[in-house]
Amino acid sequence: MAMSVLMVCACKKNSSPQQSAGQALKSSPADTVITDTSFYTDVTVNGHRSFYISGKNGCDMYYGGGNSLSYAGITSDSNTYAALGTYYNTSFLEFDKNNFPVHNSPPSGYDSAVFNAWALSNYVPGSYSFFSTDSTLSVKNGIVIVWTDAVGDQWKTSEGSQAGSYFSIASEEPQYSGVSGYISGIHVTAVFHCTLYNGQGQSMQLVNGRFRLGLWF
Repeated sequence: MAMSVLMVCACKKNSSPQQSAGQALKSSPADTVITDTSFYTDVTVNGHRSFYISGKNGCDMYYGGGNSLSYAGITSDSNTYAALGTYYNTSFLEFDKNNFPVHNSPPSGYDSAVFNAWALSNYVPGSYSFFSTDSTLSVKNGIVIVWTDAVGDQWKTSEGSQAGSYFSIASEEPQYSGVSGYISGIHVTAVFHCTLYNGQGQSMQLVNGRFRLGLWF
């Protein structure tokens, strides 16, 4: 996806039923190909499992964003991007994180401690609400899961109710710029369950969701 996309404020905890990160990350046969540095997405949508690992079988991670939004995903076709009006020719998952309040990228000479505290505060391990345009400002600092199906139609959590859903960040791994000391990116591991909507009255369930993705500022 092209850049358009995974402040010291606490994100609002999700009041929906939750599943602990330890339970959701329990071992499965596919875990034998995951290393501590693997980027992956693993979801079951409408009963069909899609498991992608960046760098394997033609799969690649993409990422982007700006001051108010960071995003990342993994697809088996890295040459087409949904933001350009095209789509990956396979089913794939994208993680969008709305950052609120908005923070400008650090200018030269900016206090790195202030910026780093803002970056880390957006991905503190714990439960998060899903983003909704009708929600309070604290909830707008939330999550959007986007599923693009095999024919290019997008299904999003932001298009409908997330009653009974959960999203939990299990870990954040800050990546520091060697020159300036700023956090230039964060590797996020998360688990989730949600309902996806296509904006036309249809929905489907995503279960057993998990990923480790890199987000860059």
